[in-house]
Amino acid sequence: MEKTNTSWQFGRLLNLRNRFKKGIRWIIGNEKKTNFWSDLWVTDHNLQIYNNGDSIDRKVADFIDQNGGWNFNALLSFLPIHIVDAISQIKIKKSTDEDQFIWDSAPDGLFSVKNAIKTTQTSNTKDLNWIWKSKFPPHIKNFLWKACSDALPSKERLNRYFNRVPSQCVLCQHMDEDNNHIFFKCPFSINQMNYVGNGINHVNWQIDNNNPFLHNINEVRKKKGNFDLLCFLWWSIWCHRNNLIFRQSPSNNTLNPGRAALTNYSTWFREFKTNYNHQEHYCHDTQVGWKKPPPNIIKLNFDGSYKDSGEGQIGVIFRDNTGRPIYIHSARINSTSAINTEAGALLVGLRLAKALGFKRIIAEGDNLATINVLNGKWRMNWRIKDTIEEIREEIKDLDYLNISHCYREANKAADYLASKFSTVITTICNPMFRDFLTIIRKDVLGYTFARRIV
Repeated sequence: MEKTNTSWQFGRLLNLRNRFKKGIRWIIGNEKKTNFWSDLWVTDHNLQIYNNGDSIDRKVADFIDQNGGWNFNALLSFLPIHIVDAISQIKIKKSTDEDQFIWDSAPDGLFSVKNAIKTTQTSNTKDLNWIWKSKFPPHIKNFLWKACSDALPSKERLNRYFNRVPSQCVLCQHMDEDNNHIFFKCPFSINQMNYVGNGINHVNWQIDNNNPFLHNINEVRKKKGNFDLLCFLWWSIWCHRNNLIFRQSPSNNTLNPGRAALTNYSTWFREFKTNYNHQEHYCHDTQVGWKKPPPNIIKLNFDGSYKDSGEGQIGVIFRDNTGRPIYIHSARINSTSAINTEAGALLVGLRLAKALGFKRIIAEGDNLATINVLNGKWRMNWRIKDTIEEIREEIKDLDYLNISHCYREANKAADYLASKFSTVITTICNPMFRDFLTIIRKDVLGYTFARRIV
């Protein structure tokens, strides 16, 4: 018999190459390495769909004009206007640094196994978040994840990927064994469900063996009944099945899977309720609200909202120590992400402060990512790297600056400006904005709002 040198694990990894490639994004340096059409560098997909006969080997550098700026005539000859707008937001650096690639789904651009798994996940595996968010014990979570991911070594799966094994179900001895049969159709499993009872109403289930197990389990989750207990029962049935195969007899703990499931479920439920009540004890409501700045200091509140169409809306408001609005600003900006819009709002606010002659500022926003990067608490997020560099240039001219995070309830004025207006506004407060003025009035009076803190 000829021995093969290929590994099935390595073959499966090779099949993931194209998925992994989707996770690589290029950051533009001297524009000479990045493929204009096939590499990911401007949006969340490559530009190949817009290529109408152009050479697929062209680099980003081919679309830079003689003055070192974007050649918009060349760009517009191939790309729609919204893509050209996104490209225009990428600043061309006069640098000899080569283009670099980063891991797109990681905030800091660094590769990790966790982010690689997220990148390679299909829509089905992303539907399994309910498992990890549940309060089940780890072994139940792992079992459910394997079952829903078609990773349990049922006889059908073993025959699909490895050598031939007898396909008969070891529990009932007369049907082919797959996940749908073991957990939904097997007479032995149905008898155990009848034994357990207690809300497991399998009579109304409409299970189609042609559907994937994940589809069927999602249908069962929608039904009324004790789904948590059912998960414990499935685990006990699986353990009973394994003992029959590998030990030729069930162990004492799985002699009756229904009884074992009830015992394990009751123990878990008591512990879960105890831990839940313990956590509730440490949760409390606190009152949060906007606070006036000290004398001779201007408070800048900023916020941003982002739409998937590539457009952002920013809101900026300056107030003095009496709470009186000095200047407000709301405008649309081109943006590529929510965090980019938030950072852009702060940048616009600092530029306005410079133009208005404000030198001592407290800046508040409700986006932790931007604020913690600026304060050195978090790693740099690659999506806002250029904006953060511009912000740091702007703050050099200030005599005093404190950038801090506030809850959304304390940022209502900026949030209103960023979400309610659809036109550019740069003016002293206008009486027409009745809802906005109500927010200002409540802030001046010191209104607070309840927020649950863990």
